[in-house]
Amino acid sequence: MEVEWAGHHWSVSRHNSCRNPRAYEQWGALSDLERAGLRPGAFPYEPEMVGRTPSLVIGKWSDLAAVERRLADLGMGASAEQVQAIFRRAVTVALARRRPLTDAEFFEVASAEGAVFSA
Repeated sequence: MEVEWAGHHWSVSRHNSCRNPRAYEQWGALSDLERAGLRPGAFPYEPEMVGRTPSLVIGKWSDLAAVERRLADLGMGASAEQVQAIFRRAVTVALARRRPLTDAEFFEVASAEGAVFSA
C-alpha cells in the first residue's frame, strides 16, 4: 500500500489479521517517518506539550531492556540470569494485577530475585 504524506511516498504493509482494506500497519509507518526525519518523536503529541512527562513502566509489554533500564534507574544491578528471572516474575505479577507495576512492587520483585544496589 502506498501512502503519501508531506509530499513523500511510503510503502506500508497491510496488517494481516485486519479485514479493513483501508487499514495499514501503524508502527511500520511511524518508524519509516522517524527514519526519514519527518516525525522526530515517538508520540503523536509530545508529552510535555500536554502537561505530562514520559516514564518507563514495567508490565506485560515490557522487555529485558526495559527491566535493565528500570534497575539502573533505581540504582540496582543484577546478573544476566537475575535480569531474566526479574523479567519473568515482573511480567507474571503485572498480568496477575492487571496493571503495570509500581516502583515499590518492582523493587520487591527485583530484591526477591537477588538484585542489589550498585555502588
